Amino acid sequence: MITVHHLETSRSQRILWLLEELGLPYEIKVYARDPLTRLAPPALKKIHPLGKSPVITDGDLVVAESGAIIEYLVETYGQVSAPELQHLDPERGSSEHFQNRFGCITPKVR
Repeated sequence: MITVHHLETSRSQRILWLLEELGLPYEIKVYARDPLTRLAPPALKKIHPLGKSPVITDGDLVVAESGAIIEYLVETYGQVSAPELQHLDPERGSSEHFQNRFGCITPKVR
């Protein structure tokens, strides 16, 4: 089962949205920030040494940073999700793939 390690006021919300869209089961472990420093608690650093969020665990695998997590989830589980979501992982090397991975790519203006 996928566990989302959610630190208050972090970017974990986008990971939760994607998990819901993909229809994947998951659990959430919430971590409170230190009220003075706003840093993550030591317990989160036990999951990943950066102590940042979002972080997911999927079995023995630990993935940090929202972009990397999104790529992992789409590449690992995107093809088994609903057909209307299969466009989330376009064919490698296509212009759609580059737009998906790197944002909007537009031609140079002369």
